[in-house]
Amino acid sequence: MIKQEIRSLVRNSLPKIDKTNRFADRYIDAVIEKALASLYHDVFLTNPLSLQNYTKVYYTIGFDYNTTGVTYCTLPESIIPLERKGSGVIRVSAPAQGQLIFFPTDFREMDLIANGSFFNSVNTKVGYAVNQTRMELYNLSMSIKGLRLDLLIPFSKYAEDEEVKIPEITDVIGTNYRQVAQTFMDRVMAILGVVAPVDTKDDNASVMTNAKDN
Repeated sequence: MIKQEIRSLVRNSLPKIDKTNRFADRYIDAVIEKALASLYHDVFLTNPLSLQNYTKVYYTIGFDYNTTGVTYCTLPESIIPLERKGSGVIRVSAPAQGQLIFFPTDFREMDLIANGSFFNSVNTKVGYAVNQTRMELYNLSMSIKGLRLDLLIPFSKYAEDEEVKIPEITDVIGTNYRQVAQTFMDRVMAILGVVAPVDTKDDNASVMTNAKDN
C-alpha cells in the first residue's frame, strides 16, 4: 500500500465516540513509524537477508573527500538504525563497476584495517562504515562515478504516493526463544489504544476556560 492508504487504514480502524474525534496525521504517522521499525527489527532477528525486500533504492549517489583523506557520502535520507554493522544501509553497490564488493564494517575495524600492511593490496573490496547521516568508504577507487544505496528508511520519509512495504510475520525466532509476533495493525493499535478518548466536555484541556466554566 502507499503511505496515505496506510494512514487511512489506521485512522478508519480507530473507534470513534463522536464525529469530531480525530488523531493528528503526524501523530498517526509517528505511531506507524514506531510499529514498522519494530517489525523491521523482528525481520532482522528472523532472517537478516530478507530486509532487502523492504528497502528504498537510491541511484547515482555521489561521494567526496575531506581534508583528512576520508572518502564519504551523505546519506540521501534518514535510516532506521539496526543492530548490525551497516545499520539501515542494507546494500551498497556500484552498478557500472560490477567487480567491486562492498562490505559493512564498524569504525574501529576500519581503523585497524587501514593500519595493516595489506590494506592497499586488494582493490576489489570496499569497506563502509555508517552513522545516521553519512557513510565513510575505505579503499574506493576515484574512477567510481556513483553508488547505489538500498536504505531502510522511516515511514515519515516516504512521499504520500510512495509504496511502503510492510512485513507480515507470524513468529520471531531467536537464540533460545520463539514467540508469536504481533502484526503491523496489532502493534499500531496497541500504541493508540492507550490514548484516552476525547472528552467532549473540555476537549482534554489541562485547564478549563472561563467560557467552559460558565
